[in-house]
Amino acid sequence: MPLLPFGLRHLFPVTKQHREICAYQPQFHEVLRKVRAGLPAGVVDELAVPSYTHKNWLMRYLFHERLAVALEWMDSLATPPSVVMDFGCGVCLLFPALRRRAVRLMGCDIHPEVASAALRFFGIRDVEILDAREGLGTLTAASVDVILALDVLEHVDDVKSLAGEFRRVLQPHGRLLCSLPTENAFYQVGRRLAGFSGAYHVRQPRDVVRDLGTCLSLRQVGRLYPFLPLFEFFEGYVQPC
Repeated sequence: MPLLPFGLRHLFPVTKQHREICAYQPQFHEVLRKVRAGLPAGVVDELAVPSYTHKNWLMRYLFHERLAVALEWMDSLATPPSVVMDFGCGVCLLFPALRRRAVRLMGCDIHPEVASAALRFFGIRDVEILDAREGLGTLTAASVDVILALDVLEHVDDVKSLAGEFRRVLQPHGRLLCSLPTENAFYQVGRRLAGFSGAYHVRQPRDVVRDLGTCLSLRQVGRLYPFLPLFEFFEGYVQPC
């Protein structure tokens, strides 16, 4: 998937994956409304709910479009995946689309009870939700085809150990897709305009890429937009540690 065409396809909202995500948005907002009821403000922020429901339409658009990019990447794989894990699944907004693309779905999050509640609101069953605080040790080696990690690894303390776990559970032909914020001046201005303040990432994107590279071969496959350096996407392949 060449870098430039991948980005150019998102200059305008024309991809079928974008239309698919748009079709789900009324359901997304209803589930988000139900999920956030009764949750502490800190947990709501950790789950990125404000980003998906932000009053600024551009902020909402950018976060929803990240989901469309992940689906486009999955649809471009030579071999359709059977087993897919969304690491850092949060409120499971990808799962309505993922269940059309995989036989078995898994999610992993530090708030597994919230993810499970979101799936009930979506009416999606037979999804295994793991507690990220307990790691991936319960999963069999070489049992996952695709791992999605969208804007989550910058929040992880020990990415190097997690990279080893990703490698262990991925099939030899398996793939990882991660997206990372750029953390540049443009990104920081965007955060302020969106009403977010303070530092809440424990890892810089370059450090995440370095630590993932200890166990996975990485290549950048695109940006959300080539002229707006906000989110970058990396694909990981299994390699010997």
